[in-house]
Amino acid sequence: MATGLDFVDEEAIRQTVEEIAQEQLVFREAFRDIDASGINNDTLRVPDPEDVLAEPQALDPGDEYPDARDTYRKVDIERVKYGNLLEIPMEEQMDHAPGDLIDQQVDRHAREMAEFLDAQAYEELETAVDATPEAGDGDGTLDYEDAIDGITELEDNNHDPDLVFVGPRGKNDLMTDDNFTRASDMGDDVVFNGVFGEVAGVPFAYSNTGDLANPSDVDEPAAIVVDTDMLGYEATWVPVETETDDNFETDEDQVKIRTLKGWKVIKEDAAVGIDA
Repeated sequence: MATGLDFVDEEAIRQTVEEIAQEQLVFREAFRDIDASGINNDTLRVPDPEDVLAEPQALDPGDEYPDARDTYRKVDIERVKYGNLLEIPMEEQMDHAPGDLIDQQVDRHAREMAEFLDAQAYEELETAVDATPEAGDGDGTLDYEDAIDGITELEDNNHDPDLVFVGPRGKNDLMTDDNFTRASDMGDDVVFNGVFGEVAGVPFAYSNTGDLANPSDVDEPAAIVVDTDMLGYEATWVPVETETDDNFETDEDQVKIRTLKGWKVIKEDAAVGIDA
């Protein structure tokens, strides 16, 4: 008897999984991508400039030039394999239109992988937030002044803020704050790809995965401001890929989803949490 994978193009499954699971969602946007596919090691070592360059100076005839040699510290990014295995029994597939159940299950598991990878990025982002002082007034409401305070704090760290993350409640606070909507280049425009506003050239994006706290939670940041050019890396040894097979003994179709990645904060002061 034919099983689900006989009804579904395996190439279509691969494209569906990889397209969905590779979605950045939100927090992965904080990290620069780096290709580690040619690294045959479970650790990728990247240089981090230590900002000890000699400053340019005026020179008289015959003067030696100041030493401009850069120095680096070495930072390791650890490789981790992430994956899941979708198993769909033949009997369950017989209760649905050909391919329909597999399509639904594949979409759902691919989405879970995308959200899981985004959560891994958030965990690494948290290490930077925990290492830097928070901004905001801590009154339990995320408002325009809190956001500007976070942006200013990051600028005081000699960084260029280019992205702010908030959760659904924080987004609601900002979208009902007249000061924010007046200052935002997008104001009440429809939310698109998570971005719902932009202030002073800095886009505000929200995530509903539950990683960011509600503004009323005084123990966790309600928003995070990031300099994505300096924060750190998302290294990819193997991009999201799939394998399909069938289990002869149990009459189950199987779809394996996996990737080998690693995240690492390089500059801890390139992210600032906002305590609303």
